[in-house]
Amino acid sequence: NDTMEPRNSNIFSHIGANSFFPARRSFLLRYFLFVWGVLAVFINSNDTYSFNLQQMGIESLVERGRIYLEGSKSPYLQPMGDTFRYQGHVYAAKQPGQFFIGSIPYFFLNKLGLTYLKDYLLTGALVTFFTSSFMVALIVMMVFITILQLTHSSGGAIAVSLFTGFGTILFPYSGVTHHDIYGAFFAFLCFFLLFMRYRTKTRSARFLIPFAGFIASFTLFSSLLPLAVILICGFYVFLFRQKRDIFLFALFFLLGLVPLIGFNWIVFNHPMNFPNVVGHFSDTMPHLSILNILKKFRFYLLSPSNSIFFYSPIVLWALIGFRAFPKKYSIERILIPSCFVLMLCHLSTMQTVGDSQFGPRYLIPLMPLIMLGAGGFYMESWSKAGNTPARYRLVKAAVIITGIFSVIICTVGAMNTVMYHTINTHAILVFIPNILRWDLPQFPLAYLGAAMILLSGALHFFDKDSAKIRNDLP
Repeated sequence: NDTMEPRNSNIFSHIGANSFFPARRSFLLRYFLFVWGVLAVFINSNDTYSFNLQQMGIESLVERGRIYLEGSKSPYLQPMGDTFRYQGHVYAAKQPGQFFIGSIPYFFLNKLGLTYLKDYLLTGALVTFFTSSFMVALIVMMVFITILQLTHSSGGAIAVSLFTGFGTILFPYSGVTHHDIYGAFFAFLCFFLLFMRYRTKTRSARFLIPFAGFIASFTLFSSLLPLAVILICGFYVFLFRQKRDIFLFALFFLLGLVPLIGFNWIVFNHPMNFPNVVGHFSDTMPHLSILNILKKFRFYLLSPSNSIFFYSPIVLWALIGFRAFPKKYSIERILIPSCFVLMLCHLSTMQTVGDSQFGPRYLIPLMPLIMLGAGGFYMESWSKAGNTPARYRLVKAAVIITGIFSVIICTVGAMNTVMYHTINTHAILVFIPNILRWDLPQFPLAYLGAAMILLSGALHFFDKDSAKIRNDLP
């Protein structure tokens, strides 16, 4: 039996309401360690060298106390693409949050004597490990908790969260210190906090709304791409019609804008002077044209070479799964798919599609939110909604098989690079021959990741309740 009856004491009490997770925090720790370890294994040299712009800002902040990029002694950290000159200095045409967040682990690595100049590959990989990989591992945990609350199925929570972490384009991009991963993390964290506030009875509820409001606007400090997710989160609060929550969310949202507005004002002399605006990167600006809109919709939904459904097929099942949400979750059933449509409308007005990439990377911020729909196939309401046992098992098997296929696709990408230039050809057609020839990059943290996986397995093996998982898998 894979059902769990929720308790109503705190956030974590919804994990382990029956014998499956009596030591629920212990399980989450082991699960997190396993996921983070797997992600660490796949951090590779191709991506670390290709995405050096992200590392430039981090090094400059820590070593020179500056946000502009010039001055590094490392040959790998010389400004090139996606930069612009302003008042005699070179800046990145990216939101600055990624540099400030990435500077935290690099500050400590630098104090330990590990620098980009001494060992660029290892240093860059570790910065990625403590930022993007760490964030994606946390996303997997949040999806697990959310699905468990939605379905009371621990097997479903494990399946959906694993497919989120390894069967969507989050997986290959977790090996890059990437602003879109940061944006995905903070945007989904905002939704997760709101979901915990409205769908659980937790003692921490009064703190969740202010925190979510701050995180919502702080998301934009790292990436403007999740704007649609943030708007949906704001509407989510509004739909529950609690005036105090609406006020607190709005208030702390404004407070969360301080880092972004302050940065723009101090560095570029105006609160609305975003880096891409100052650098005249017009390709991300709205370009209202019927032809452009149709091309973008084809790119994101239909193109065999680029569509999200050809890089993460499980996303299609996730979208379908929202239909299975019961009336109790009618807000989520309508609002989350609406976010998908809203973001597509936003992206369809842009001139660019992101160019060199593995899959449509502009959809990265949507992945954890949309994947919640896959939980619909583990809901009791769906299993009893006129479905015969044979049909129920067949659809569930199809979801799992599609999820496994998605994991294979994304693993191939993670083993090669997300800096894929020939986007008119599906990357798999190029990358699989590379794997067969064993023409692969270096994986500097493979041993560290393997050790984490083994440690997670050992902790699970020696846990007296770990055997109970066998009867709870989907």
